[in-house]
Amino acid sequence: MVRDRKYRFLFVSAPFSGIEVHVRNLKEIISRHDDVDADWVFVEWKPQELLARVPPLSMNWTLKSGYVVWSRIRALERAGHTFDAVFFNSVTLPVFLPGFRKRVPFLMCLDVTPRLINDYEKWYFNGSLPYRNAGRGIKEQLLNKRMYNDAAAIVSWSNLVRDSLVSHYQIPEQKVEVIPPGVNLAYWSPGQVTKDKSRTQILFVGADFSRKGGELLFEAAAKPAFQDCDFHFVTKSCSHPATSNVCVYPKINPNSDDLRNLYRKADILALPTRADFSPNVICEAMGCELPVVATRVGAIGEMVSDGESGYLFDIDDQNGLERSLAALVANSEKRRSMGKHGRELALRYFDMEQNALKVLNKMKDLSKRNPAA
Repeated sequence: MVRDRKYRFLFVSAPFSGIEVHVRNLKEIISRHDDVDADWVFVEWKPQELLARVPPLSMNWTLKSGYVVWSRIRALERAGHTFDAVFFNSVTLPVFLPGFRKRVPFLMCLDVTPRLINDYEKWYFNGSLPYRNAGRGIKEQLLNKRMYNDAAAIVSWSNLVRDSLVSHYQIPEQKVEVIPPGVNLAYWSPGQVTKDKSRTQILFVGADFSRKGGELLFEAAAKPAFQDCDFHFVTKSCSHPATSNVCVYPKINPNSDDLRNLYRKADILALPTRADFSPNVICEAMGCELPVVATRVGAIGEMVSDGESGYLFDIDDQNGLERSLAALVANSEKRRSMGKHGRELALRYFDMEQNALKVLNKMKDLSKRNPAA
């Protein structure tokens, strides 16, 4: 059956680093599909809406983001925009849209659930909003469960999140499909660069320096065993001064050529993170054929094949971090073989072209449930 008009979709994103980057990656790909007419709403940390900047809305992320999304969708509909289906990447975004949720089928795309994030509460904004006590109270639990139940379908980035939806929120397993995050693997690729073979280049990428375990890597950089290595920290919150073998880059943006060039010049990605779920940086590293040294936390174990595409160790295990790094620093052939295996995994699971198409096809399927479509 040939469709007589374009699909009309709305994509709404919260400003949480990884999931916003994911939606911007989606936008880049979906904008090339001639059969889709899409609107994109990116909620900012400090939105322009006046009411969102004054208490009580400004003090509560759920209230603030819910109000901003309600206000912007209302403005779009008043301007004559209609939607066959909607995409939300955070459970808080549609809370003030009960009528809209019943009228328009929506897809919820999740990298985490509130119950999962409770285990790492202190590392997310030091336990402050928007994550403080996320989903811990009965009212919050019921609200989140209602949002998940109202969703026509749910995409989870990992088996970990799918299992949480099923066990913690009693969401039917058949309602949840695992579609991992991904990157543009034509862009995030090894490339042709000249590397200094006399010194191993170790890369760290994480805006939140402390949560991502940056101090552990800084401590490793100071050890005699790593004085023939250069450490590159792409982060916005490092208070440590640069040293002879440490460079800090506070102004490099996600998806930039400068960031890609650092990946291409690197030999290892190190991510000793204390709280994470499915970090995009691992997809980027594997796309660039880098072995990954990372913490066994969240869904990272689903992304990195321990001993084959990198090494995993426990949270705050300084010795484990240094052993893993030392094994790769001493063996360039191991670095190459692990990097190639990581690239194979990226092509199989983290290709944004393939994964975006899966998301887009789910949106098209949802549009068939919309009587106004």
